[in-house]
Amino acid sequence: MQSDGTSYKTKPNLLFMASFFPTRIFPFKGPFIRNFANVASTDFHLTVLTVEADTELKSGYQIEKNPVDNFTQYTVFYNPNYSKLPILKSILNFYHFFIGCIKAYKEIVKDEGPINIHHLHSSVPMGIFALYLKYVKNTPYVFSEQVTIYIYDRFQQLPFYSKWLHKLIFKNASAISGLTEYHGQEIEKCGLAKNINVIPNVIDIRNYDCKENINSENSFKWVHISTLSPVKGVEDQIRALSLVLQKGFSVEFSIIGGDPSRIEELKSLAKECGVENNIHWRGWLDREHFVPILKASDLFLLNSEFETFCVVAAEALACGLPVVCPSIGPLKEFIHEKNGVFFDERTPANIANASIECMNHLNFYNPQKISNEVQEKFGPETVLNSFKELYLSIKY
Repeated sequence: MQSDGTSYKTKPNLLFMASFFPTRIFPFKGPFIRNFANVASTDFHLTVLTVEADTELKSGYQIEKNPVDNFTQYTVFYNPNYSKLPILKSILNFYHFFIGCIKAYKEIVKDEGPINIHHLHSSVPMGIFALYLKYVKNTPYVFSEQVTIYIYDRFQQLPFYSKWLHKLIFKNASAISGLTEYHGQEIEKCGLAKNINVIPNVIDIRNYDCKENINSENSFKWVHISTLSPVKGVEDQIRALSLVLQKGFSVEFSIIGGDPSRIEELKSLAKECGVENNIHWRGWLDREHFVPILKASDLFLLNSEFETFCVVAAEALACGLPVVCPSIGPLKEFIHEKNGVFFDERTPANIANASIECMNHLNFYNPQKISNEVQEKFGPETVLNSFKELYLSIKY
């Protein structure tokens, strides 16, 4: 990917504000925003500001500065247990977050130069700081929410004061983007904004490498990646595996992600279902270690209750895997009959039947074509062009 040769002086100096971003505490947190930063920093002068809780911190907060690839990351660490009193604890946490951000911002301006545009990637807490800078310094911000809070049914469950704050953050944004058309429509349904730009998560095909061959064996390998939280429906995936094994199929299932306590819960269910010997629990892995597992698998299994995009599904496609998943809005925008199988109702029986359909027709899928489509839709050049249009449309 080449820069158009324009000097940084004629382009905005950018600051990513991200509540979810890899740090020394959580190195696997927010990798999709890190991917955004990698792309934007190839053509813009970019700095990242993020915040993370650190219970081992001796002071209320501290600021760490780290060079990362083409950009510099400033992380405000705060101690969430600085006070044991519940009310005082909340006040001090916000105080340390806010003061830490102000001091980090001063360092950023001193080191990187004046910031022209803030790019907000999460509403709370960084949206509060973006609002503050908009009011105090009149610096515009664009808003690209990455989580699922703005799915209409979920947004309606928020308390009034929380809805008010979200609407205030949206109202003051100079531009807003969603990850899919579905995501944009949900934001509109929430009454937050109109004219939503669609900028998908970036998938750099060079980081994945397409599998070469379709499985011709009688045994199959499944893979799943997520936080393993209840909304990911891993329980019913385990039950579906049991049903598939009962039909005579031989399957090994690699499950990637999840905290140890959550994995132990799911291991108990796997034992109840009689599939404990068919599941490999991998825990959290970085891209370097989970890509070989994707390449060695036959299908990627997903059972999310909701998504706004689903990076891991796109990553599986980048490796040439077909995806078995529920027929929910965002997934239907890039998964189809040539790269996956849908199931409607999220039941173990439906998941099992869709997985069997996929396994029985593996020779129908073309891994290289599946991978190439990801590059076309979500590749760095495509995403960077969308970023350029968004940033250069802002007055600063």
